[in-house]
Amino acid sequence: MTETRLIIGMDPGGTTGLSWWISPREPTPLSQQLWGQEQIGACSQELGLCQLFLKLDDIIYPYSGNPRSVHLAMEGFDFRKDEQFRTKIDYTAAEVIGATRFWTALRPQVTLIRSGAGLGKGFWGDDKIKKLNLWVPGKKHAMDARRHLLRYMVFELQMNELLLPLR
Repeated sequence: MTETRLIIGMDPGGTTGLSWWISPREPTPLSQQLWGQEQIGACSQELGLCQLFLKLDDIIYPYSGNPRSVHLAMEGFDFRKDEQFRTKIDYTAAEVIGATRFWTALRPQVTLIRSGAGLGKGFWGDDKIKKLNLWVPGKKHAMDARRHLLRYMVFELQMNELLLPLR
């Protein structure tokens, strides 16, 4: 199994949030590790999607020769039966998810992981992200993506050192 070198969290929608973590080559304090975030607007239009995938290509480029070294934890789209009363449902997130699935299928270094909408937000509230010094004000969608990233890192990859500052 190839070592995970890069993990990306993604909150798809009209404005799509990205958050990523690059694995350090040697033990490094959390505050000195490489974290990034971005928000891409207008993802309901082709230009916005192009900008999203160009940004993702920039982020994953250094890992092109390493199959399965990049994990992308992406929030899924759920149509909730109890919300059928709504007169309008925005399917932009579903469209971004479909385009992302196609994008990942063409990149052997990327493993796609689906994450439930409530899973990332359920544990990783704003206060916890702030305690880790990973909060970026004014980046709501990027911080939602960071919730999915952190959830995957802790609860799927058992990177429990992320929990130490929360004690």
